[in-house]
Amino acid sequence: EEIADLTQALGEAHLEARVWKKSAEGRLGPSRTSR
Repeated sequence: EEIADLTQALGEAHLEARVWKKSAEGRLGPSRTSR
């Protein structure tokens, strides 16, 4: 179904966003505090 595909795509995008945010924070955090 279309709805199932939509929810799956949304879930995957949400997971990707969370992972990207985590890695981004891990990269930016330390360099910011060390300054």
